[in-house]
Amino acid sequence: MKVMVVGGAGSIGSELVERLYGSREVVAVDISEEGLFNLKYAKGEIGDIKDYRRIDELITKYNPSLIYNAAAYKHVPAIEGSPIEAVKTNIMGLNILCLIAYKHGKDLINISTDKAVNPKSIMGMTKRIGERVVADYGFMSLRLCNVIGSSGSLYPIIKKQIEAGGPVTLTHKDMERYFISKKKAAELLISINRILDKRPGVFAIDTASMAPVKILDVIKKLIYPKKIEIKEIGIRPGEKLKEELWSESEFVRPTSVPGIVAVHEA
Repeated sequence: MKVMVVGGAGSIGSELVERLYGSREVVAVDISEEGLFNLKYAKGEIGDIKDYRRIDELITKYNPSLIYNAAAYKHVPAIEGSPIEAVKTNIMGLNILCLIAYKHGKDLINISTDKAVNPKSIMGMTKRIGERVVADYGFMSLRLCNVIGSSGSLYPIIKKQIEAGGPVTLTHKDMERYFISKKKAAELLISINRILDKRPGVFAIDTASMAPVKILDVIKKLIYPKKIEIKEIGIRPGEKLKEELWSESEFVRPTSVPGIVAVHEA
């Protein structure tokens, strides 16, 4: 089975490529030349999700059975100031990829986010619309929570601030997030393709065995036993105090894959 990962040089995309390697032939598509050069486990091709001709050319060339979309703008505060760019990639680019996949009769799995639930940010709104685009083409989206160690995520930022001697910045003392490792995220993305009832729509990681974690507790744990100042700077544009994998207007049902639930509008 041949698999294509669009956005395959990014944090989640590259982890997915690594986990797929060995059992499947993998092609990674990304706009980052350096990222593709550093990949060890896949054939790399430069391509932009917004470029219809290039994406169509690559899908025709490699003829993958399954396409993963990991290409998206994802950093909430940064995207608040660049909404048009987020729309171009997270909605229009995704639509192009879905259109080509549909035309060629391919399966597609889109990586979504908990920020698409009751979206407050530009990023969250573009990802929510993206979920609907994907479902309209008959494909699947999987909502992930915060992925530990991904580029621009909490852990690398805190560690860098600690190494610099502080202060470590905290947006709000009551801020909470769900966390998942890159390895676990990739495993779930691979597993979702085994769901017996492959109806199009939105799926999410099951939070039944998870608990939200206070960011303040994470910072304290990483700082200990050093004495470093924690500086509260206030919630940034688009951020929420708490996040969830589905809203009160949605309900979930189990799937044939442990750890993944199907999300439906109530």
